[in-house]
Amino acid sequence: MSIRVSNLTYRLPNQDTLLSDIAFSIPDGCKCAIVGNNGTGKSTLLNILSGQCLCSSGDIECAGAYLVPQHYGQYDGMTVAETLHIEDKYRAFKAILSGDASERNFEILQDDWELEARVAAAFRTWGIPYISLDTQFSQLSGGEKTKVFLSGIAIYNPDVILMDEPTNHLDVEGREQLLGFISESNVTILVASHDRTLLNGIDSILHLTRQGIKYYPMKYDEFYQLYQQECDAISRHLDAKQRDLGKAKRQARECAERQQKRLSRGAKLSESKCLARISKGGLKNKSENTASNIDKVQAERIETINREIDELKSLVPEEACIKINVASSNLHKGKVLVELNSVNFNYAGSDPLWRECINLTIRSGDKIRITGKNGHGKTTLLKLISGELNPTSGTIFRADSISCIYLDQEYKFINDEKTVLEQLASETVNMPEHELKIRLHRFLFPAHTWDKKCSALSGGEKMRLAICSLMVRDSAPDIIILDEPTNNIDIANMEILAQTLRDYQGTLIAISHDLAFISDIRVQSTLELSALSAF
Repeated sequence: MSIRVSNLTYRLPNQDTLLSDIAFSIPDGCKCAIVGNNGTGKSTLLNILSGQCLCSSGDIECAGAYLVPQHYGQYDGMTVAETLHIEDKYRAFKAILSGDASERNFEILQDDWELEARVAAAFRTWGIPYISLDTQFSQLSGGEKTKVFLSGIAIYNPDVILMDEPTNHLDVEGREQLLGFISESNVTILVASHDRTLLNGIDSILHLTRQGIKYYPMKYDEFYQLYQQECDAISRHLDAKQRDLGKAKRQARECAERQQKRLSRGAKLSESKCLARISKGGLKNKSENTASNIDKVQAERIETINREIDELKSLVPEEACIKINVASSNLHKGKVLVELNSVNFNYAGSDPLWRECINLTIRSGDKIRITGKNGHGKTTLLKLISGELNPTSGTIFRADSISCIYLDQEYKFINDEKTVLEQLASETVNMPEHELKIRLHRFLFPAHTWDKKCSALSGGEKMRLAICSLMVRDSAPDIIILDEPTNNIDIANMEILAQTLRDYQGTLIAISHDLAFISDIRVQSTLELSALSAF
C-alpha cells in the first residue's frame, strides 16, 4: 500500500478534535479523490500525509509524498527555488559552474547535475518556460504558482502525489492538462478537490465528514447519487422518528391524564367505604408507585427517541436545510444595460490588453460567460463593465439606475469590518431585526455567529451570507457579476450558489473555469477573450 492510515486523530491547538479515528488505505498506483465540506479537515489530512503537520495520534504510512498546496501566502518573500526547496542545490550548482569547486558545494549538489535541465523541462511541460528559479514567487499569478508546484512533481519524481484543490487558479487549458496528467500517471495520487470534472476523471472517492471517512469505489457523479440516496434514507428515518416522538409524547400525556383520573376515583372510593387510614395510605402509595413506574418508562422511551433523533440529525447535511428564494430584477427582458464600443484598456507602462477592441452589448436577462487563458484580461473586463475601471480607449454606456453586485472568489462584496448581523442589516431598510435573525439561522448562522466579524468567515460562509444578503434586499440587483466565485467553497456550497443563480431572472456575467458550474447556472453565450469572438 502506498498510503495506509489507521486510528488517526488530530486535535486543534484549542484541543477541539478535527479528525477522529480516521482509517483508510490506497494501493500503489491508484488515484483517489477526497471530498467533503469546508472545515472537515481535508487540507489538514493532506498536510499530515505529507509530513508538514503532525497528528495527535495514529499510524501513518505515506513515504515519498509530494504536496501541491492550496494556499501560497506562506511562500511570499521566497524565490521559486526556495519555494520548491531546491535553493541550496541550485546555488551549489551555479557556484560550481562559476568555478567554486569547494567540497561543500559538491556535498550539497549530491551529483544532481541534471537539476537545472530537469527544472527547465518541467517548466516547459506546464507552460511556464519564462519563469526562472530566481523569480520572486509573489510576482507570479495564481495559475503560475500552481504550475510551479505541478512542475515540482517531475523535479522530485515522488512515489505519492498529494494535491489540494489544484484546479483553483488554472484556466481551462491548464485543467485539461492536469486531468490528462492524472489519467496517464502510474504513481499513487490523492486529490482534494471540488472540481467535478476532475473528480469524474478519478476512479474512487474518500468522503470525509465529521463522523469519519468512507470509501466509495466509483467516480464522483456515481458517488453523489448514492450519497443522496443515503441522505434521503436518513431523512425518511428521521421523519419517522420525529413522528414516533410525537406519538410517545401524546401517549405519555394521555397516560398521565388516565392515571390522574384513577387516583382521583380511588380517593373518592376510599372515602365512601370509610377505609382505615393505614389502608388508605397503602393504597395511595401503591398507586403513586405504579404511576411513577409508568412515568419512568415513558420518560426513558422519549429520551431514547430524542437520542436517536440527535444521531440522525448529525448525519443529515446542514445545506439540505437551506431554502433559497431570490427575487428577480424588475427590468423588462432585453433592455440594454451596458454597451461597450471599441473598448480597450492598458495599465500604466504596458500595451493594450486586447489585440482587437471589444464591442459588446449586455441586455437584461442575458447570461454570459467570459473565458480565456490566464492573463488575457477577464477580470479587467468585468471591472470595466461594473464601472470600477474606465476604458483607456473607446466608450461604455451604462443605463441609469441599474444595480450591480460583484461576487469574486474572496466575496469582497462582504464588508470585513462589519459583523454578520450588521452586514445583513445593511442590505435592507424594511426588514425588522428579528426577521433578519430568522434568515441568518436558515442560512446556517446560529445566534453565536451574529456578532462575528465577517473577516473571520470562511469562503463558504461568506458565500452563504452573500446569498442571504441578496434574499433580504428590498429589490433584487439588475446584474450579478461573478469572478471565479467557486474557488474557495466546497461542492455543497457551490450547489447552493448554482441553485441561486439558476433561479435568478436578472442579468448574469460570469468568469469560471468550472465547466460543471457553468452548465448548472445555464449560461446562454460565451465571449472568448483570446479570439474576441462575437455573440
